[in-house]
Amino acid sequence: NIVNQLTKIESTRYIQERR
Repeated sequence: NIVNQLTKIESTRYIQERR
């Protein structure tokens, strides 16, 4: 699912930004 993948990437980026 492209939408699901996009959300996963956004989530990962969000976590990395909080680092």
